Amino acid sequence: VATMGEKKFWWYSAVKNLDTGKTVLLGNLTNHKGIGRFVCAPRDQTSMRMTAYFDYESIVMPSGASIPAEKVLVDFGSRGTDSLERFGTLIAKEHRIDLMEWAPIDVENATISSLFNRWNSFGSSVIKGVEYSHDPQYKRAFQDPNWRRKNEELFAKLGLWKYIHPALPDGRRPTANKQALVRNYGRPDWWFPDAREVYEQHPEFYINGRIDFSNPEALAFERQRATAFFRANRDNLVTYGADFTSNWRKLPGQHDPFFTSVESFRACMKIWRDLAREHPSGCYSGVCMNDIGFCYDVWDNLRIGGDSDQGYYGNGLTFTAQLIRQASGRYFYNGKVWWNNPDSFHVFAQGVYSYDQAKVHASFCAIAGNRIMPAEPFCDQETPQERLEIIKRVLPTTPDVATAVDLFEHNPARLWNMPIERPFGRWNVVGLFNFDELQNGETVTQEIRFADLGLSPDKEYLVYEFWLKNFLGALKGGFTRRLDAPDCEVYSVVEKRDHPVLVSTNRHVRQMAYDLVALEWDSKADCLRGTSRVVGDDPYQVRIYVPLAWRLREVNVADLDAKVRMTNERILLVEFTPRDCGRLNWDVRFQVISE
Repeated sequence: VATMGEKKFWWYSAVKNLDTGKTVLLGNLTNHKGIGRFVCAPRDQTSMRMTAYFDYESIVMPSGASIPAEKVLVDFGSRGTDSLERFGTLIAKEHRIDLMEWAPIDVENATISSLFNRWNSFGSSVIKGVEYSHDPQYKRAFQDPNWRRKNEELFAKLGLWKYIHPALPDGRRPTANKQALVRNYGRPDWWFPDAREVYEQHPEFYINGRIDFSNPEALAFERQRATAFFRANRDNLVTYGADFTSNWRKLPGQHDPFFTSVESFRACMKIWRDLAREHPSGCYSGVCMNDIGFCYDVWDNLRIGGDSDQGYYGNGLTFTAQLIRQASGRYFYNGKVWWNNPDSFHVFAQGVYSYDQAKVHASFCAIAGNRIMPAEPFCDQETPQERLEIIKRVLPTTPDVATAVDLFEHNPARLWNMPIERPFGRWNVVGLFNFDELQNGETVTQEIRFADLGLSPDKEYLVYEFWLKNFLGALKGGFTRRLDAPDCEVYSVVEKRDHPVLVSTNRHVRQMAYDLVALEWDSKADCLRGTSRVVGDDPYQVRIYVPLAWRLREVNVADLDAKVRMTNERILLVEFTPRDCGRLNWDVRFQVISE
């Protein structure tokens, strides 16, 4: 504390004692009228001062008026991430947020899968160092409809949609979409033609070209727009969204000077939220700007990091400069308050990205976020097969979320832990990253302790790394890894048993979390049975740890031929190539070796 300088933060402040592991957190649970900000400063050799403020933008209080109290959490935790995760849980509780009810990630639903996993046109079109072939009449490639169409056609031709959902061969998304007038204050732009019409028909709603939602007539008009949209699409799953919401400010001469910008923004968005929750066919909402506190309970999906569209390195906002730091410090919102959108990722970009950079970028988005958007200018390059393979292995997302384990020790967090729980078992997917964010090429050596992953330090766990196809062994307590710059590894961590155990599959970087539908060990038949989601013509491999006392008897995979190989590390590799997309049953039978 004595060496810590004064720190100022919006939304929350958290401090950890690295010697004891204990933490203190101050965070705003609500921002209904004021915006929470916090100051943390040293007080003496053994204590500090933490102060919470709410910014009401110097509003003028009418005589007799009052401001509703905002709620602040003061939390003392036994380790750093405990306080953060409790903070996210209580925000959701305070606002009665239930993502799995209102905006579930359902991997079986083709429409929903296409909302959370798709090619991103904007991210594909603004990478520094890439030459684009779009019509020069457009400022950027994504503004050219023919350029977008060509890329969407190539995305489908390359077979990438079947890795999202087999019912989406051409990527069509059967939904209706609408923009709320909070988008950039309703200012007209090329992407939002509705705003032009509203601006021309109702100039009384606007101040300096920005809509005034402290005006009840403007709110009534927005309710009419939203109601008409939902009514016209009663039988469709619909989406709505906004952008540039970080520009929201109190307007000079607004209708109600007692309204803050937060209050007017939320007044508009609660109209959409309430109608969305009543929509019989379901609704999903998303915002592109990473505004936090005043967006609680009004968005289902929020872009949590800065733009990652301009390349792994370079001037301006880049993957390493913004995304990893902001996604680390805001990981605890994911799956509780909204689904974190880490923005799009790149794997080649005409060679701007190396293979290792591509692997890191895609893996981080797939582990730290829940909206997975490849952003490649396919029509302007010949994408190498090894880079397409990366895209295939991170699609689609699942509802599981990860914890930034070492956030207080390293910012951005290097170690991410994703507990997986299914009716048939529990295991962990763990990501370790060397982002090389300082661009100095330094290696990273990290100890990964099982206790930090919520696992028992006294049990043995089987650890398998996804990208290198490397079994690290049956380990107790933890393990240590060294990564070059940049690089990453993603491990499955499965408890060791006294019988053969499935430790990994090759379908998805979230090992087994997406593709494994069912799994059981039949002790009477000495058989490991599973059901997996597979992709037609894509070789599928199961990786089974076989203790010394056991040996393989036979493999059955419908009527398919299976290749079988035992490694020196006692990993049985069973590989087969499905003919079609869908579910496939497999079983591997063993027998105990006689003494």
